[in-house]
Amino acid sequence: RATMQDNPYHNWYHVVDVTQIVFGLVLKAGMLDRLDSVQLFALLVSALCHDLDHPGLNNPFLVMSSADLAILYNDRSPLENHHSSLAFRLLHRSNIVENLDVREYAAFRRAVIGNILATDMGRHPEYVVELKRLTESQTQTEASIASVSGIVQLETELLLKYADISSVWRPFEVAKKWAIRVTTEFFEQGDEEKRLGLP
Repeated sequence: RATMQDNPYHNWYHVVDVTQIVFGLVLKAGMLDRLDSVQLFALLVSALCHDLDHPGLNNPFLVMSSADLAILYNDRSPLENHHSSLAFRLLHRSNIVENLDVREYAAFRRAVIGNILATDMGRHPEYVVELKRLTESQTQTEASIASVSGIVQLETELLLKYADISSVWRPFEVAKKWAIRVTTEFFEQGDEEKRLGLP
C-alpha cells in the first residue's frame, strides 16, 4: 500500500477492487480448473501490482511531457512497464517468490509482465484483432491445440484488462462514484496539460 499514490482513481482502493473482481471472475468462469498454481499466483499478483506507484497521469501525457518514465521506457507503455518493474523489485525484497524453481519463476515473471502490460489501453486494438482472429479463423479444438499456455495467458491478460475497467458494470450508485473519481483524475491531468502548454 505504501507504493500507491493518493490519486482520486488510481489508488489502493482501485487495486483492491480490481483484485477482488479478478478472483470473482476466475471463480465464475471456472478458471481454477484451467490455471495451474503458478498461473493463478501470477494473475493475483498482477492484479495487486497493476497500478503500483501510478502518478494519476496517462501514457500519452507522460510521452508528450517527456516525463522520466517515458524516457526510461522509450515511450512504450511507460506506466505499465513501471508497475511491473516495481512489482518485481518489491517481490524480491519480500522473498515471496523464493520458493519458485527456475522454470516456475520464469513462467511467473512472463505471466505477470504480460498481464500488467495488457492493461495499457493503447494496446487495446491488438487484443481486439487477436480475439477476432481466434474466433473467426479457428475452431475451439484448433485453438486449444495451437497453444494451451498461450491461450491461457491471453485469457488472464483479458481478464485483468476487463477487471481494470469493470467499474462501469456495477450497480449505478457504485459505478457513479468510480466515474466521479476517474473524471476528477482526468480533469487534474487536463489542468496539468494546460499549465505545461501541451496540445
